[in-house]
Amino acid sequence: MSLSHLILTLPEPIIERIVWFVANNYRHQHYADSRYSEAHRMLKLRLLGVCRSWREVILADLCSLYRIQLFNDGSFSTGLLSWPTYIEQPSFPFDNWVKEVLLEVDYRYILCDQALQRLTSALTQNSLNFAAARKLHITFVSMNVYHGMPIQPFADNVTAFVEYLKQTIPNITRIVVRFSQEQAPIGSTLTVPLGNLVSQLYGLAKDITFRGNGRPLLIPLRSQTGLCRIEYDWDSSSPYYVEMIRQNVQTLQMLQIRATNTYNIASILYDKSGQLMVFHNMRRLVLKLRPKPEGTVKPVVEGTPFPSLEQLHITGQYPFGDDALFRGNYKTLIDLRIPVDIPTMDILNKSKISETGRLERLRHLEITEIETIAENEDINSITISKFAMQLAPSIQTLCMRSCSRAFNVSNTVYDTSLCHNLRYLSIPNSSFSVYSIMMLADSLPLLTDLETNLVNIGFFPDCQHTPKLPKHVSKNIYPLSKNFKCLSLLS
Repeated sequence: MSLSHLILTLPEPIIERIVWFVANNYRHQHYADSRYSEAHRMLKLRLLGVCRSWREVILADLCSLYRIQLFNDGSFSTGLLSWPTYIEQPSFPFDNWVKEVLLEVDYRYILCDQALQRLTSALTQNSLNFAAARKLHITFVSMNVYHGMPIQPFADNVTAFVEYLKQTIPNITRIVVRFSQEQAPIGSTLTVPLGNLVSQLYGLAKDITFRGNGRPLLIPLRSQTGLCRIEYDWDSSSPYYVEMIRQNVQTLQMLQIRATNTYNIASILYDKSGQLMVFHNMRRLVLKLRPKPEGTVKPVVEGTPFPSLEQLHITGQYPFGDDALFRGNYKTLIDLRIPVDIPTMDILNKSKISETGRLERLRHLEITEIETIAENEDINSITISKFAMQLAPSIQTLCMRSCSRAFNVSNTVYDTSLCHNLRYLSIPNSSFSVYSIMMLADSLPLLTDLETNLVNIGFFPDCQHTPKLPKHVSKNIYPLSKNFKCLSLLS
């Protein structure tokens, strides 16, 4: 079978994976952060000419995300957010490819019926029906509603709007409700109808995400039930969100908190009577915290609040004085991102979490050395890297980031007994010579990707100029490891 025939007969999942890999690699090379960046989308357009099967897969991806914006002057804006910006939107029917719909609207327009009129006009004009869409994002933004706008009757307007959404996107399985930073303050007279709106929106799907903007919300808590995911900022509005967490403890699968002030953050773990809650269905916990001042007392938690946790991402500083977030999930944790300082290492050592093989399912590990550890002479980068390897010898991806020093990890990562399954290694603050990279490829036979800095290029005459590096890598590294695919240089 010829190579050209093989390319033309690839199944769709394989084509999707190839397109994703090519575009993702291009995105990293050109520093485009979003999968919907212009460079990313334009690259996909270039692949449309391969053949019909490739064209259908790529068009399905480029038509997967549709945005509707309803403005306060009676106008609206619609279009494919996943389509290249400077290329004319497709004239052929594409709504059967749309998988996600983004709706931006001022909730007060919904209450006064104008949103329904505009939404109907926008979709009728383009003859759109999103039967294939499974996910709805609805963002409440401020559109400067003019004074005197009629907003009665609330209940009928809300019901009619939600019913129209149900008809237009009949197969929703997940809904994301978000209050943006620009969302107008919620007056007390609107709390009940807004609560009714949110409650009816939640009724469209079983998988529900709520994203708060850090402002106090006056939506009645009785309408905030059945949530699967909650994301919010921890500040003056935290008591409201703590109550929201408490009444959704049985359904929550993901919780993300961004906190500039971690005071009393342990309250998310306890009910009103002070009893520890158990989040049996929680799979993902993300805490984005600022480092606490030195000497701050960290709360100690008794019990096992997260027995089924699979992903734990912490930035800033570990918020507790014990192993509360790890307790009971040794055999479920797959993805761990954690800051490393002396107290955190002491906690993990005392609780024996860092014993080799304890986290037996862990596959992805990212550790960050925070600045407070930099001046301590009792701990160095070798200690940190060895700690990372012992934490999970079965890891497949490892990223070690430092805010204060370069990691010296050569001797540690060469130890195949600690990292024999390693496939992806990223050490932005470390520097490797070409010779060291060759040793690394030889000692880690499964390694496919390395992201680091390169030093001593002149050690090899063939590699004195960076443009010659790919040829040198192909000639000298690939024979040592047939799996090695990508060397990403950061400087």
